[in-house]
Amino acid sequence: KITNKDLRYTSSFSLNQSKSLTIHKVLQSEDSVKTLRPDQRLLLLQMAIKVADLGHTTLREAEHVAWVQSLETEFFKQGDVERERNLTVSPLSDRTKERNGPANGKNQIGFFEVICSPLYMAWAKVFPECSSLVDQLNANLRYWRKDAENVLNEIVLNSA
Repeated sequence: KITNKDLRYTSSFSLNQSKSLTIHKVLQSEDSVKTLRPDQRLLLLQMAIKVADLGHTTLREAEHVAWVQSLETEFFKQGDVERERNLTVSPLSDRTKERNGPANGKNQIGFFEVICSPLYMAWAKVFPECSSLVDQLNANLRYWRKDAENVLNEIVLNSA
């Protein structure tokens, strides 16, 4: 029986390449889904849910950036409510801090490198036909690296 505890997401599954490779080998055989052990099925379902949850990271650049800007609006509204209630403002939710939100290239780079890239790389190993998702994710990561570089250059120019 699957419990809520079993379904809780932890990023560790996306970083465990050996599990995804094991599932990949099993899925290459005939009747592959039938041969998955219950723990492998659960892992595959967890990965599928997370891949869907983070799907905006694999959208075309303009759509992805619009999605992140919407997330930032949501995060900042949450931070406003926390501030009004005299609570500690959650990370990335404080609009009073310059370049603090999700639409900050530096924050996106960390998110992509630590969470998204390992997850999608593992997913594409299991489902090679999804490799175009990794390609678009990498294109979006390049966008955020350029954004962070532009901000750094602006800071340097303004301090001179």
